[in-house]
Amino acid sequence: MSQSKHKYYLLALAYLLAGLIDCSVLPKDTWFSPLNLQLGIAVAGLLLMGPKAILCCIPGAICYGLELAAPTVWLAATVALLNLAQALCVFSLLPLFVPEGEFRINDSHRLLLAGPIYSNILFASIFMSLVQFVIAQPLLLQNWLMVWLAQSLSLLIVIPGVYAVLSDKDSLNANWIIELTLIITVVAGGSILLLQGHNVYALEFAYLMFPLFIWSSLRLGQIANSAIALVILLVVSSQYIGETNSIVHTVRLLFLLAIALQTAIFLTASHRENQRAINGARLAGKIFQHASEGILLTDANAKIIAINPAFEKITGFQARDAIGKTSRIFGRQQGQLSVLQSNQLTSLHQIGHWEGEVQDWRKGGGAYPAWLSMSAVRDEYNQITNYVAVFSDYTTRAKSPSKKCAIWHSMMH
Repeated sequence: MSQSKHKYYLLALAYLLAGLIDCSVLPKDTWFSPLNLQLGIAVAGLLLMGPKAILCCIPGAICYGLELAAPTVWLAATVALLNLAQALCVFSLLPLFVPEGEFRINDSHRLLLAGPIYSNILFASIFMSLVQFVIAQPLLLQNWLMVWLAQSLSLLIVIPGVYAVLSDKDSLNANWIIELTLIITVVAGGSILLLQGHNVYALEFAYLMFPLFIWSSLRLGQIANSAIALVILLVVSSQYIGETNSIVHTVRLLFLLAIALQTAIFLTASHRENQRAINGARLAGKIFQHASEGILLTDANAKIIAINPAFEKITGFQARDAIGKTSRIFGRQQGQLSVLQSNQLTSLHQIGHWEGEVQDWRKGGGAYPAWLSMSAVRDEYNQITNYVAVFSDYTTRAKSPSKKCAIWHSMMH
């Protein structure tokens, strides 16, 4: 069996098992369950494997439809088609999802919009209309909320969790597993104790969830967030099917869980991006300090804000001589820009880069050829915020310098 076929068979099995689990917490003679893991698994499969993955979900969707609507065949087929159509709808609203292979803040925003806000509201309404057409149901609003929250929690639990497993699997170790086991034990035990038929303990339940999700987000990541949410969801579902908690109380608990989980997803993605930015800045700082080329950084007004040790070594100018001074690379000389300066500015503004050979003078007055490369740094609004110049002593490579210009000596007053 090829690896690709193995993935399709695994998806089909996972979707079928999810349907069985969903049906297991479906109260007798009702259409509404607080659990809908099938939707999350189907969408995850589509995102990872493409549109053909929906074919793997057909057997599981048929089985779920028959379990829910038997013996009415047309109704079972309609339920199956609705489930598959909803998965395709969410998938269609998430093109190029997680393009870098790691779940980010922008991905969490897109998932929230595509799933809970757009698709789930639509398909929960369609499903409720179908049920009302077949058999009029009491507590219409509460049942609609139950369906919508079950669909939304499925997406918020499964999709970030699957992507986290794929991106973080190499970083999992024994300490991580021990910590996850501990937190799940606390969550399961606390949930059972707090929710055992005591509706007044919903606030205490929220106090349990939010600190644990914060701990999980900062320490363990999205995998733990999904595991904790799944445990809580199973506890809530089991108590609902056992008629320990009413539908109104169950909807409240699911709503609290959805808020806590979405907060945890945002917090984890934000924490990971901050860590990535810190690591990137630390690496860039090391490169800046140890580069053999001279590096100069200015603000948008050409005021020097940083130089590296190689700059000092090549030019002889120390940091105290340069930082805070206005670079005259772009300054006017005798009221006008030189031809070279005009070419540099035009290139930097149009394509963001200029490079060429120039002539420079050291602090002691000696001239030397240098190869200069300059880049413009832009912000999210496409405005230039900084200029970066990198140069190297070209003495050993260039015998006859071209386009000579006194650059570095003229950068300081």
